[in-house]
Amino acid sequence: MEPKSLPTYLGDFIESQNHGSFRLAYVYFLEIEHKSMEIFPAVAMTVSLAPVVTTDKEALIEVWKTLPPKRSKITKCLGYINKKLGVVYLIIGLDDNYLKKQSELRALFSKVELESWISRAKDKGDKGFVWAPGFITESNISQEEFLETIRRAAENTDEELPD
Repeated sequence: MEPKSLPTYLGDFIESQNHGSFRLAYVYFLEIEHKSMEIFPAVAMTVSLAPVVTTDKEALIEVWKTLPPKRSKITKCLGYINKKLGVVYLIIGLDDNYLKKQSELRALFSKVELESWISRAKDKGDKGFVWAPGFITESNISQEEFLETIRRAAENTDEELPD
């Protein structure tokens, strides 16, 4: 099974009943905290602004440290993952609109990939990761408050993260 042959949306994937080596697992991603219904995640500059989704919370925290200071958080959710293919369907909503139109197949990043991109970005002086474009409302915070937010999240166990 190749990523190109997989259904684009979670609803179609579920209906296909051809789940191969996919399994349910908790995944993590970073997003800007705000009151809007949209999600503005951290994205990888090297993969066409793909949202950074991983099963490795510690690697994600290292990515977080490279981003510009914003009111932000780690979000934990279930996903159908295939580590061999490096893909995931996020399960954030279960209504038909979400399943058929919003739950696109996404890249699933390994700890090794994230660490490599962080290292390359530091070596080149590049931004390896940025916040998704389009968020207009001000969410900037001081560097100190940003680092404190990251520190608190790193100390939390998975049981303390909101589901």
